[in-house]
Amino acid sequence: MSVFVIGTSEYLVAGLLPQVGADLRVSVGAAGQTVTAYALGVVIGGPIVTVLTVRLPRKALALGLMALFAAGSAISALAPSYEVLLAGRVVSSLGHAAFLALALVTATGVVPAERVGTAIAAVVSGFTAATLLGVPLGALLGQGAGWRVPFAVLTGLALAGTALLAAVLPRQEARPTRVRDEVRVVTRRPVLLAIATTAVGFSGWPRCSPTSRRC
Repeated sequence: MSVFVIGTSEYLVAGLLPQVGADLRVSVGAAGQTVTAYALGVVIGGPIVTVLTVRLPRKALALGLMALFAAGSAISALAPSYEVLLAGRVVSSLGHAAFLALALVTATGVVPAERVGTAIAAVVSGFTAATLLGVPLGALLGQGAGWRVPFAVLTGLALAGTALLAAVLPRQEARPTRVRDEVRVVTRRPVLLAIATTAVGFSGWPRCSPTSRRC
């Protein structure tokens, strides 16, 4: 549920740019920077948050990251200006990457060894559901009821997810580790190859002729 909420928030605003722009009196292009701000928060803030919280107990960290995300969603829903909306998007994004990594690690630690694959699939399915259902339904809601309403709904769902985690997630202490050890893992050749492959895949974009309807 928490991964679904976070995944929906990432791309939700992309379907509401005209409404956001008209309400906050900015161009559609400027409204689109709210997507960029979120992405930069994930790419830059995610590793920083992970490093700063590497020694915190896992349950407390999960609750804190979801509370941070809920706060960012609430700021976005109530934003009186474009600048405040950007700030809310950045606040939400800071917990995105760290929470996803934490969710995967935690899920594999609370199930038997033979169900690790199922646990990982369950966590990742939150993003799949967000892409297929959360984003289009959120955009539809925003177009009918106003762009702020989906962010308010996400805030409520994030708080509900936080409460559920507090109730059912077992306590897990952080493994003793150092930042240097984490950096060493990330800079291993197989990891860098996986990152590069993912980056190339996501950077692909069709080239279209200005006079053609087909790409």
